[in-house]
Amino acid sequence: MPASVVAFTPVYLLAFHILFHIVLALNSAPIRRVMFVPLSAILLYLLLRTSTGHLAQNWLTGHMLVIELLTASDYLLVTVDVHKDLRQSAILAISEASFSDRLKWALKLTLNPRGIGWLHEPSHALPPKPTASRSSFMISQGIHLAFHTILLLAVGRAITSVPTLQRGSHGMGSSGWSLRLLSVFLLGTSLYTSACLRGCIFRLLFVGLKVWQPEECPYLFDSVQHAYTVRNFWGKFWHQILRRLLLSHARAFAHRVALLRPGSVMSAYVQLFVAFFLSGVIHHLGQYMLTRDYLNPFSRGPLIFFLAQAVVITLEDIVIALGRKVGLKSKGWKVLGFIWVLAWFTLSVPVWMDQQIAAGFMDAKFKGGMSLKFVALGDLYLDM
Repeated sequence: MPASVVAFTPVYLLAFHILFHIVLALNSAPIRRVMFVPLSAILLYLLLRTSTGHLAQNWLTGHMLVIELLTASDYLLVTVDVHKDLRQSAILAISEASFSDRLKWALKLTLNPRGIGWLHEPSHALPPKPTASRSSFMISQGIHLAFHTILLLAVGRAITSVPTLQRGSHGMGSSGWSLRLLSVFLLGTSLYTSACLRGCIFRLLFVGLKVWQPEECPYLFDSVQHAYTVRNFWGKFWHQILRRLLLSHARAFAHRVALLRPGSVMSAYVQLFVAFFLSGVIHHLGQYMLTRDYLNPFSRGPLIFFLAQAVVITLEDIVIALGRKVGLKSKGWKVLGFIWVLAWFTLSVPVWMDQQIAAGFMDAKFKGGMSLKFVALGDLYLDM
């Protein structure tokens, strides 16, 4: 750990969450906006000056801190009035409720980043909602948990035998295409399975405690059958945890800063680029907390990767529009689409991840990798 970095202290993060929920419950919008300053100061201190002592945990914590920062910015600054704009009911504004009820509302809001059951829910982008009873739902989640546990252990074992995923390697981008494809597949499966496993744990916990109902818990990822374009991969198949905070900032930039007309083509593509830029910032700072590369703290791998997604989606839209004009509607093009998406990520993922892999992110010998204990405990990770 560098001399200027101190041990991560969960007390500061707990203080942030307590203060954040209290601030969200306040009826005064100007006070809520002013309180963004001390709240962001806590998060920036943890991000820039602390370390958990665990490589993969630093990576996850860095991402989480920036997501918390953008969430606070969304609810306290970007959203005109969070009490009026983010509701579960079209009838009663939460500002009319008691302070204790507003605290409960704030907790429900932050525990539900996809907005499921709220008026701002992006229902078109989420997997179907479960219709099973509570007991059937719990059984199915237990089965999913067991499956993802076995898959995570198998992928973790496979990763240990792939040299391009070990600390000090030249990265996936330095290998031939077959090894590069295998490395990207194992890395992607590890990230996907880890997220799924965590999702199962949260659903079992909160549905078991009756905080959530089964219908409030659609699966984290939609079917892979949607992933035949890069746009669909990010906008339909992949988890939508960041959709709200990315698009709220993107809309604010497009409409309040760039003064573009809502619903226009230019507005849509400006929002696309801003959203992927912010995603790049999230992953860039996650990488920074992992690598602590003081000689090159602005390493651009994640930023390049995520901005490249916006560029490719734009080109993809043009190609698809031209294809429709000439009447290309065969299902065979969808098969070609899956091959294209796989090839694109095989090419681009090393740009995002190679520096982090070289630092030991996936190497269990150096406190990296998606171990079962790390994935299950997550932000509560204890070095036992």
